[in-house]
Amino acid sequence: MSDNDTPHKAADYDGEIHKTIPFYHLFHAETIDLVRTLLPDVSVWPDTGCGTGYLAEQALPLLPRVCFLLADPSLAMLEQARGRLARFPSADVRFLGAGTMEEPIGVVPEAPQVISAIQCHHYGPEESRRRATTTCYHLLEPDGIYVTSENIRLHVHRQSCESVAGREGPQRHRAI
Repeated sequence: MSDNDTPHKAADYDGEIHKTIPFYHLFHAETIDLVRTLLPDVSVWPDTGCGTGYLAEQALPLLPRVCFLLADPSLAMLEQARGRLARFPSADVRFLGAGTMEEPIGVVPEAPQVISAIQCHHYGPEESRRRATTTCYHLLEPDGIYVTSENIRLHVHRQSCESVAGREGPQRHRAI
């Protein structure tokens, strides 16, 4: 039995997620590179599905002005993140609590320049995901960056693809 919305226990998550999603760490590395390139002086960055705190741990040494505001739907994941990030000053890492950005969880002191939601909103129903994304977008300062990646399943039937592509012409897309 898992202690969060994923199939993996929070204590095992970092080791197990790479078995489920190869190169999972690249979601975080690319997010950090994007932020370092576009907003190197970022000061407020909520991570709405912080999980075990891996993203914040990797970003903090590279972004000297950042304060991470961390939230996750799972208390067990937040406890893992607290342990992982204990060596960083409390001014650089604040925990908002268990939940997502769909509902306000804690006080966001100023409009964030960056909000990340990496592999965290896809577990909820579609309307809940829409509200979470809308909330994140409205919290951002103008020209802020919202970084998200989610597991999705395209709801297209093979017959629809064949009728659009035409049976005689070359097929440029494959329905799986």
